[in-house]
Amino acid sequence: MTKNVKKEVNVAATAETKPEDLGVEAVLQQKLDEAQAELAAARAEIEDLTAKLAEAEDGKEALARELAALRGQSVKADTATDSREALRVRAAKGKELWRGGVLFTDQWQVVKRAEVGETAWQRIVDEPALQREEVN
Repeated sequence: MTKNVKKEVNVAATAETKPEDLGVEAVLQQKLDEAQAELAAARAEIEDLTAKLAEAEDGKEALARELAALRGQSVKADTATDSREALRVRAAKGKELWRGGVLFTDQWQVVKRAEVGETAWQRIVDEPALQREEVN
């Protein structure tokens, strides 16, 4: 009996460079350089846009804080108005306006909270087309 013996054969890799391969490599290298330049430009643009977005977000937050403060002032003013039991009210532009079941004209009239009810009172207080004054 004979054993199968494998012989190791060392094959040396030979890299022959042909002149036409050098031209292809140069073209590929040039395209690679162009792609990397585009990538760098895109990254710079992304950083610039990210900075602008951060500035816009800061501005948005500042406006949100200002709006919250203004709404707080508005709520305080409405609370003061809501605590009253009667108001003198008229239509701001002089045109007839129905609000909360009451007809308002250009003449001042006294509106009593107990007579119109809470829902109508709130509509009258919130209506920007009406002028309101304290009852003397």
